[in-house]
Amino acid sequence: MVYAENTENCSCWYQVNEVKAAKEKLIEDRRSRLDMKLERAAAKRSLYLKQIMKKAHDEEEKLKEIAFINEMEARNKRHDLMLIRQEKEDRLQVPIIHFQTTP
Repeated sequence: MVYAENTENCSCWYQVNEVKAAKEKLIEDRRSRLDMKLERAAAKRSLYLKQIMKKAHDEEEKLKEIAFINEMEARNKRHDLMLIRQEKEDRLQVPIIHFQTTP
């Protein structure tokens, strides 16, 4: 009878140990899945931030290009106005020179 009780106790302890091991494995599996999710989330967040930084850089480059184009247009306009002014002055100078050359 003592042997039968010991056998049952061993069997119970074996089952208890199996349950504990299975429970620990489930906990470890959950922890592993959670770690993987956290890693994926961190990678996605990093990619998202890189995309935002790239977009901001691209926008900054566009603004620089627009400023450069505006500056060039302003320079061209000033140059054109200076040429027009010079042409007007040259036209005004021609008759004066013409009158002075004739006696």
